[in-house]
Amino acid sequence: YKRQALTVLIVFVLPVLVHQILHARRRASRWLYAALLMVNLLAIVTTYSRGGFIAMIGVLAMLAYVHRRRLHPRYAGILICASLLVASAMAYTMPANFWQRQISLVAWDDGSLNRRSSYLTVAFDTIPENPVWGTGPDTFPNIYFASETAKLHRIRGKVEARRAHNTYMEVLVGTGFAGFTIFMAMLWLSFANFARALAIARAAGSSESLLSLISSYRLALLGLLGYLMIFSSVQHKFLLLSIALSQIALYISRKEKAYREPQPQGQSGRGRVAPRERTVD
Repeated sequence: YKRQALTVLIVFVLPVLVHQILHARRRASRWLYAALLMVNLLAIVTTYSRGGFIAMIGVLAMLAYVHRRRLHPRYAGILICASLLVASAMAYTMPANFWQRQISLVAWDDGSLNRRSSYLTVAFDTIPENPVWGTGPDTFPNIYFASETAKLHRIRGKVEARRAHNTYMEVLVGTGFAGFTIFMAMLWLSFANFARALAIARAAGSSESLLSLISSYRLALLGLLGYLMIFSSVQHKFLLLSIALSQIALYISRKEKAYREPQPQGQSGRGRVAPRERTVD
């Protein structure tokens, strides 16, 4: 669980670090954030997480797509050198068994993958028994422990209570379709808040820094939602933080729009003075 928690931290913080690199005011700060980005990329090795490595690649690919307009030809050499440096550092520091563990994803006889599939088997067998209200929050480990499937996938000869390693499945089993619908609506609303905030800020002509910041947190939430498919934590701090940040981003974008909109002229014939450009770090 500790390794997965570290992986969540790495996946979530990558977009924010890239934003800081692009919009830090001081060159020293940019180098500091670049170093932190390198540390996080290399830290994924210590987790030995196959899903985390895939999630990291996915977030990096989305970052490249989001910031594709910044990839000017004059920066191509710098980008290539930086990519080669990161690849060399990762190849030098990663032990051989790390790559062997990644390759095991395609091995059908892998014990860990078989156990994870057994969690889904138990979940699909349990859902029809309590489809509406579920079996109760956080009850999946006990359900799995009492199942016949768990006896076939013992760990060191013992039957253990295991989580589903899938937040969505645990919510569906524990709270049924009623709770699952509310949970998914909450996640959709949070993601939609970021999208609406970005659209409002862009229409208001907000600074590039604010647009990048909102986009970074939206991408961080997207990476987190993807990783929750292999990680069980309904009340994870980054998930709760993202829900709050989505509402804050919407509030700030609306205030920015109201600040930049011209006010109707009064009887004196004087309008509002155009605001100065504001940046958000």
